[in-house]
Amino acid sequence: MRKKKQNHKNQHRNGVSFYYYIGLIFALSIIVYANSLKNGFTFDDHDMVEKNQLVRSLSLRNIGEIFSTSWWWGSTRQQSHEYRPLTVLSFAIYYQLAGLRAWFYHLVNIMLNAGVGVLVFLVVRKFASISALALGTGLLFAVHPIHTEAVNNIVGEAELLSALFFMSGLLLFLQGCVRAHDKKRIAKSRAKPLSSDNKPAWILLSLSYGAYLLALLAKEIAITLPVIAVLIHWLMYKERCGEKSGKGDKKILSNFIRGYWVYYIGFVVVVVVYFAMRINALGGVVSPTMTITYLDNVLEKARIEKDYLTLYLTAFKIIGQYLWLLLFPLKLSADYSYDAVPLISSPISAGVILTLLGLAGAFLYVYYHFRRKDWIPLFAVLYFFIVFLPVSNFVKIIGVTMAERLMYLPSVGFCLFGAHVLWKVSGKRRQIFFLFIGGVVLLYSLRTFARNYDWRDDFTLYKATVKTTPRCSRAHFNLANHYKERGDVEKALKHYQRAWQIAPGYGAPLSGIGEILAEQGKLDEAEKVFRQVIQMEDRYYPAHYGLAEVLERLGREHEALREYQKTIKLRPTEPAPYHKSAEILLRQGKLKEAEKLLRQALQIEPRLYISRIKLAEVLGKQKRWKESIKELEIATKYFPQDPRAYFFLGRLYARQGNREKALANLSRAELLAPDNADVHYELGKVYLLLYKDNKRALTHFQRVLEINPDYPQKEKIQALLKKLTQVK
Repeated sequence: MRKKKQNHKNQHRNGVSFYYYIGLIFALSIIVYANSLKNGFTFDDHDMVEKNQLVRSLSLRNIGEIFSTSWWWGSTRQQSHEYRPLTVLSFAIYYQLAGLRAWFYHLVNIMLNAGVGVLVFLVVRKFASISALALGTGLLFAVHPIHTEAVNNIVGEAELLSALFFMSGLLLFLQGCVRAHDKKRIAKSRAKPLSSDNKPAWILLSLSYGAYLLALLAKEIAITLPVIAVLIHWLMYKERCGEKSGKGDKKILSNFIRGYWVYYIGFVVVVVVYFAMRINALGGVVSPTMTITYLDNVLEKARIEKDYLTLYLTAFKIIGQYLWLLLFPLKLSADYSYDAVPLISSPISAGVILTLLGLAGAFLYVYYHFRRKDWIPLFAVLYFFIVFLPVSNFVKIIGVTMAERLMYLPSVGFCLFGAHVLWKVSGKRRQIFFLFIGGVVLLYSLRTFARNYDWRDDFTLYKATVKTTPRCSRAHFNLANHYKERGDVEKALKHYQRAWQIAPGYGAPLSGIGEILAEQGKLDEAEKVFRQVIQMEDRYYPAHYGLAEVLERLGREHEALREYQKTIKLRPTEPAPYHKSAEILLRQGKLKEAEKLLRQALQIEPRLYISRIKLAEVLGKQKRWKESIKELEIATKYFPQDPRAYFFLGRLYARQGNREKALANLSRAELLAPDNADVHYELGKVYLLLYKDNKRALTHFQRVLEINPDYPQKEKIQALLKKLTQVK
């Protein structure tokens, strides 16, 4: 009786600890990322969320387009190699809930990261049966600084969402296997089940297959889940069945395959379904129209030159860089494009040797413990390399040389390995282990909390990136853009030139120099620079747009229009060239063509009030007054603090004789722009012609000449003032 009470107490204590551990992981994950709620949209967020047309609606038609196009389609209208419709759909859902409030998207990422941390704990606890080890792994994962890119960059939700379903699928699969194993055990020996879960195995396995499909639709890296499932299932089976039975490895493996091969058919079906969807969307397993440049991935340069020794040595060195960042995540970077990771061609270079030494140490540790029937380090190492393989550049050159976000899912293996090392060093004593883990978690948490501030906005991020990766050409270019926007031309030129020095074949920084020359009025020099960029990179649309603006200012409107049209062809989701083309066509009197282009611009960005006001002007010239007024009313709703829409509305209502609305809108325009001579001139006309209020009309006409003594209607106003003064 006493023994039963003691068992009951132990079960209760374990249950309390279980929920305490989950709460600790979840809470700590939220705490370390809490300061990221103040961050805005950064990096790829602008294209994938702010400018992405596919996230603006949850209509069936739009959802269908999300699932039948690539990752970048909504922002560029160009196919890419990535197929992540579930992530794009999630952005569409968030947009309906919160619009473009960045804090909401950050909150979602924080919660997802916390959820993945808990799932890591549950998965490790499932196969390791050591709650302390599982807790250590979950805590290390939840706060690891290398994850700050995936969590802070809203687009990083692809990593988080995929990992969430990956871990869910793995946990469900393991639970289903345990249930199936229990059923066979009970049938043979009538023993008690190992699992307290009463769900039939087939339900758990079916849910696992569904989670796998969702993980794949969130991001491609989840493709490795069946391999991990086989690996861990086999290791668990061998431990629980093989060693106790005394049978040889071949017999155990034969029994395993014969007994459980059917469980993996579901994964095969999911893979077939996924690739069918992917091929339908991309026109192939990868997009036939997309190319990877060496500026994105320096390894592409070695591949083009067929220097495979350099390619694989550099890729091998990158493994060491990832491992170093996982161990000591001090110098983190948001960009590892050209030339942040230099190519190496010697097998005795420092990067290769250090990577070899690190891996050798890890494999010795694995060998030592595997010989002592401890397979957890082996699983941790194999997990890391299996999940990492699709993004390692060993199988296929991917779109980036390296990126910290790519470590999100593979890092589970590192965290498990690290927790295991600390568990062994502590002599399996929980108090000492928790002391060690607590120290590492504290240091990682502080680094994560500090790193979150770098992601506050684009400017802080690019400054931090240039500091940690000073040879990254694109980082200098991005920072230069922000200095230009801030009006600091000197620093902008400095970073454009530095970007150009690092990558002479990179046209973007040269195009930035062209933009500065254009702003300084050096139009002929700017034209030469833009044409040089186009000669280098004909598909670089900002150079065509910059050239078009220069040509327009030089009065060569036909040439400008041609360049705007090229910009539209290269970047059909950018509204500016539509608007600028429409302005030229409007000046040429081609109202219908101008209207069409302006409507296309507004379809891309409904909040583009400048295009809406211009559209109202085009409609007004066609005497379509009602439509013109409608567009202006919409403009005032989007930007109630801009006086232009109120001014044009007031003028239109005055033309129709609606004096109340004319006065209301012009008065609003006056409130927002009290020193605008045009507003006062129109108000004077309204009071004079519609209200017959000479006194107020006089006041406004006098104000026009006070603001602008050389106003175009100066003589007319002076005549009116003379007449009104006499009447008075």
